[in-house]
Amino acid sequence: MSVRYLFNTDGTYVAFISGHNVYTPNCDWIGFVVKGNLMYDVSGEFKGYILDDDRVAVNASDPRRPRLARPMRPMRPMRPMRPMRRLRMLPLRPPYKDVFSEVSVSDLPVSSAGIRSFSSLLDSKLVAADGTFLGKVNTNRFDSESLLNPYGEYGSPYQPRSIFNQFGEYGSPYGGYSPFNPYGQPVNFVKNSQIIASLSKNPYSGQPIDPDSFVQWLKTL
Repeated sequence: MSVRYLFNTDGTYVAFISGHNVYTPNCDWIGFVVKGNLMYDVSGEFKGYILDDDRVAVNASDPRRPRLARPMRPMRPMRPMRPMRRLRMLPLRPPYKDVFSEVSVSDLPVSSAGIRSFSSLLDSKLVAADGTFLGKVNTNRFDSESLLNPYGEYGSPYQPRSIFNQFGEYGSPYGGYSPFNPYGQPVNFVKNSQIIASLSKNPYSGQPIDPDSFVQWLKTL
């Protein structure tokens, strides 16, 4: 299956294009493409322009485009191999905005059920299969151990023990202890000394939380 991956300015994989349709990483249909670079949602509303750098941008000052007829729902595709995350890109120049960075919580490319269920993970900590502590799940961006602290040891994309480091042992799609490795060992959420859930792309590790969905949920906090 030939696909094109879409990212947001943070470098997060947010969607993919297969044929003329756009899907979330979980293969939910969210739109379609017209004339090669015009993205519309499933209701036929124009969403934005697909740029050469694989972002989707919208210019709020542009005249509103006519709604298109809703196409037939395509067959659900097979989930493609997850791409490497990218380094953060330069912000778009006004009046353009990154569609996948500016959307509301309900529009994020994860299921609403996933967003609701992840609140139970608050105040837990991430622990790799080798026992390495990988950060706290909380909303305190000033906490040096929080996953939401972009300058901390566990929230930075450059630190060795961060799940956001695409080249590290705990964030690479090839790291043995990375949740993004479909053949790796899962990372556990521990709360009150008990494992309450796991994080992994490995379909053979029980019923883990998909790390892409988890990262998207974190951005809503």
